[in-house]
Amino acid sequence: MKRKVFILLLLFLLIMPYSIFAKEKVPVYLFRGEGCPHCSELEKFFDSLDNDDKNMIEIKDYEVWYNSDNEDLMTDITTLRGEEDRATGVPYFIIGEKSWIGYTSSYDSEILAQIKSVYEETNRYDVMELYQKEKKNTKTSKEEKVEDKIEQKADEFEEAMEEYGKQIEKSVEKTSKLILPIIIGAMIAGTLFVAGIVIIVIALLKKDKKKESR
Repeated sequence: MKRKVFILLLLFLLIMPYSIFAKEKVPVYLFRGEGCPHCSELEKFFDSLDNDDKNMIEIKDYEVWYNSDNEDLMTDITTLRGEEDRATGVPYFIIGEKSWIGYTSSYDSEILAQIKSVYEETNRYDVMELYQKEKKNTKTSKEEKVEDKIEQKADEFEEAMEEYGKQIEKSVEKTSKLILPIIIGAMIAGTLFVAGIVIIVIALLKKDKKKESR
């Protein structure tokens, strides 16, 4: 019985995927522009790595020249890292805690050393995880732009309604000035008409009384 258990355990260990024991790949957050020559050179560098080094990394690709969402993400990431004034071009890429702006072949040894260093780390710094945590408590630049636009439109609508109310008030005032004399004249005419009818009725009544007294 013990022998069977040992054999099953041995088989389980042999067929267990190697990935369970492998270290997690190092994310390389790459912000690039489609058609950017320096970005292409950087991508060629990553492609030229030998298999052992290449298997250490996972490229997280964000094209920013034609994708506004990725552009906003880059703005948020650079702001989070305090690099918004420095990181004004592409490629902009982050490996662990280090970032690079632009690319030349002189960066190659530094990039590779950083990849190997982060690969061996247990508690890694991950800018995207940090960004996601910050995002829960703060608004992104895109959300702020949308809210600012809504607020601006609301202010414009309020101003338009105030102006419209003033125009209505002026129209009513102008109309009142024209109609008021007509109304007063009509009221005077009506009063005189009623008074005339009353006078005629009284005169007729007096005339009838005189006839009866005879």
